[in-house]
Amino acid sequence: LPLYEELLRSSRIRLGPASPETLRIASTLANLLQAYDLADEAEVLHREVLTHRRKVLGDTHPETLLTISNLATCLHIRGRLDEAEPLYREALASRRKRLGGLHADTLRNANKLATLLHARGFLEEAEELYREALQGRSRIMGETHPDTARTRHNLAVLLEAKALQGEHACSDSDTDEALGRLLPLPGPRLAGSIPQEPRLAHSDVDTDGSPHVQSRGMVDDFVD
Repeated sequence: LPLYEELLRSSRIRLGPASPETLRIASTLANLLQAYDLADEAEVLHREVLTHRRKVLGDTHPETLLTISNLATCLHIRGRLDEAEPLYREALASRRKRLGGLHADTLRNANKLATLLHARGFLEEAEELYREALQGRSRIMGETHPDTARTRHNLAVLLEAKALQGEHACSDSDTDEALGRLLPLPGPRLAGSIPQEPRLAHSDVDTDGSPHVQSRGMVDDFVD
């Protein structure tokens, strides 16, 4: 961390705070700070990078969308789901428009938003997004890809919760298959057996999440 902090200070002086290189370094440092549980400092840098990228590149540039998603993840980590949700929605809408519904980044965003909505108890929309992500990931990544498996697992957890609430009969083949494939997935856990999502670990990484308050049994994707 000290080396990146010094590198960022130097780049701000030499190139300016809004130069692409300075913003890449700032984004890398923000991701590292997030990985080391320094979420306050990470949020400040994510917001700084986003402000400059919106101004210089525009709201729908891929690097801007990546930063939007990373800031949303940072807020998600801290349990500020009401602040993270509109950012996830913005990134998802723009990626659908720019990249199409089957692009890996679009599906990643759909899965991120689904986990947030799942955690907030908005199960109907979360289910729709899980199914969208699962169908797309199964098609482009394959049934056995870890990302596909995680989305299937989360959908199964959601369907099981709905069944226990009496909201879903769990009789259709999709549901039966999902529940039948609900297997424990490896990965670290937060206290109370609430799964821990992976951390941002390197420059401009758009992940499917990080540790945050979410529904029991849910898991989320690792780095892009």
